[in-house]
Amino acid sequence: MKRIKKIDLRRIGFYFGLLLGPLLIYFLFRNTDLSGLIENLAEIRFSFIIIIAITTVSQLCAVLAWFFTFPVKMNPGKIYELFRIRLIGESFAQMNPLNLIGGETFKALLLKKWLGIGYSKGAVSILTSRILLILSMFLLAVLGGSVLFMRFDLVQLQVYGYVVLGLVILFYLYFFYTLGRGHGLFFFASRLFRPFAEKFPIFARLSALLKEIDRDMVELYKNRKAAFYTAFVLSLFHLLIGACEYYVIFLALGVDVSFFTCIVFDLSSTAIRSLGFLVPGQLGFEELTNRVMFSLVNLHDDYLWQTVSIIRRGRQFFWIIAGFIFYIVASRSGKVPSTDLVEK
Repeated sequence: MKRIKKIDLRRIGFYFGLLLGPLLIYFLFRNTDLSGLIENLAEIRFSFIIIIAITTVSQLCAVLAWFFTFPVKMNPGKIYELFRIRLIGESFAQMNPLNLIGGETFKALLLKKWLGIGYSKGAVSILTSRILLILSMFLLAVLGGSVLFMRFDLVQLQVYGYVVLGLVILFYLYFFYTLGRGHGLFFFASRLFRPFAEKFPIFARLSALLKEIDRDMVELYKNRKAAFYTAFVLSLFHLLIGACEYYVIFLALGVDVSFFTCIVFDLSSTAIRSLGFLVPGQLGFEELTNRVMFSLVNLHDDYLWQTVSIIRRGRQFFWIIAGFIFYIVASRSGKVPSTDLVEK
């Protein structure tokens, strides 16, 4: 009897993603008049250079935020080195079946190979900066959404906006208070996993990882509070500057949209893109997000969301190419680590 070959679910998911992305693009753009779309794209002209400059500053803010999460005793090297590592990791994530997990893992490998930082410590610093980014994203999303609700004439929606904003501010104050008391964000989660740790190794590893992240975050907050808040504020700036990309595109196209709307657009795009983690580059998911969000704010011009989507894809393609150029240069100099750990 022949041995049944083990099904590689990751590979199946990857091929499913390769099929799903182009299908979404087809259904979204199938009735598009290319001449009208090209005319809209022509209005952008040199604004694309401004968009690249904006995203460069945004990425530098993210790199600096990451820099401040490293312990004092750990030398993260020069900002340029961290910028290269982040860009290569983000590019790798866009084209890899493991997506974000693969990209973050590869960053940790690069930290070990290039800067001599231990794999586990590098991974914790990456996760810490990612958590600060998610906390910043959540705060901005609530702030942007609350401001939009407050602009409606309905008093009930305005009240909801104030209530939600107040609750979120209280949550962040409580979070900072618990950090000062020595408890991190995952204190309760790690305790919840404890009963399962003895029977299931994955829960033991996850619990240990969450404890290490909390330990480093508490240490950062208690011993280097200025660095913690600097990293948090830089994460906010990373997102705010990133939202300027939408704003510049709208200005170039002559569309009057508030900056808070651009923040909601950008954060919604980021959140919904994460649902397409099986699709390389989340192809089709950002375009779908733009179509839905533009309809919600009464921007029903199909050429508009299509133009914005193409420009943002162009910016993404630029940075992916830049990341792979850094990768090729590093590989020729023998500075690229083995990707065995990423592929397993």
